[in-house]
Amino acid sequence: RVGEDVPLLVNCMPAGEYLGEGFHRAGGVPAVMHELDKVGRLHRDCRSVSGRSMGEIVADAVTGDRDVIRSYEDPLMHRAGFIVLSGNFFDSAIMKMSVVGEAFRSTYLSDPLQPNSFEARAIVFEGPEDYQARINDPSLDIDERCILVIRGCGTVGFPGSGEVVNMAPPSALIKAGIDSLPCLGDGRQSG
Repeated sequence: RVGEDVPLLVNCMPAGEYLGEGFHRAGGVPAVMHELDKVGRLHRDCRSVSGRSMGEIVADAVTGDRDVIRSYEDPLMHRAGFIVLSGNFFDSAIMKMSVVGEAFRSTYLSDPLQPNSFEARAIVFEGPEDYQARINDPSLDIDERCILVIRGCGTVGFPGSGEVVNMAPPSALIKAGIDSLPCLGDGRQSG
């Protein structure tokens, strides 16, 4: 677990409403660090690249807009950090909990006996071209209990670090009102 218990204080996209400009005007990183410092979540003596300590940097920080930068006591989400995953797909991966919406949680992560886990049939694609060619193939029998997997798109198998993991379900599922499925891949995925 990598700070899973750290709350989401910044109301910026993709997990919130505002853009980076609003975050900067509300006080930016120093204001967020000040909020963390007030509850003992900051190592004040660590030095930054400027040579100043974190404590010195946040001492005069001010939050200008509480709708953009929330207090620790009034976050957008209480447990919004990263969790480290492991399983038969990979040795380890990181999942950013702040962008996991309530609809996804209630559909896929609500088993009281196994919280934050689910079982699904994997539909595997060998890169974005294979996904585009086969996503609507009826013989794949993709339903709402499937996970879409794309491989060969990470830094070893694909040029650069392409964002190709965000995959839409087949057209038939979208027409039925299912607009997302769990996606997994070895490439970059924002959000």
